[in-house]
Amino acid sequence: GIIARYETSALPIQGLKLGFSGYHGEADQGSASFSKNSSLSMLQGDFQYRQKAFEWMASGVMTKLTGADQLSIVKKETIGDKQEGWYSEVAWHLTAFRDEAKDEDKEFVPFLRYEKFDTQASVPGGFIQGRENDRQVWTTGLAFFPTKSRNVVLKGDVENWRDARNATGTRFNLGMGVTF
Repeated sequence: GIIARYETSALPIQGLKLGFSGYHGEADQGSASFSKNSSLSMLQGDFQYRQKAFEWMASGVMTKLTGADQLSIVKKETIGDKQEGWYSEVAWHLTAFRDEAKDEDKEFVPFLRYEKFDTQASVPGGFIQGRENDRQVWTTGLAFFPTKSRNVVLKGDVENWRDARNATGTRFNLGMGVTF
């Protein structure tokens, strides 16, 4: 496959970062069950803007899967041949307290995110499009960064979603992340 990624922060607007990426490659996973003509193409764009404590992020992606009809037959479920989605998030970085001994601030970050995605934006002919895969989600949460390097995060949020059938749901999430 071919992967490309471009990101820049060298823009006339201080605090703005833009990124774009793309991928194209075979999607048969080396399996005899799939046609050698099966491929996946993906385009993605994102931006991040931070000015002092305020942060705004957004990202969008579109994918196209050729051979989704064959994959649907093998998996015995409808696999979309086109998927799309995007999100936008605002956050406020608040210094919670300062650890003078370590010369670092502990940071709380309340955030609000809206996302819309459809994993079956299009399906192969002869297959049924599941409207439950077309969703809108509002998420509110709080992240806590206990280290100066921000390589550890503790996070909690609440998701409220609705799908294209007007079914709704609420989910509570707790998590921890570490980068190294």
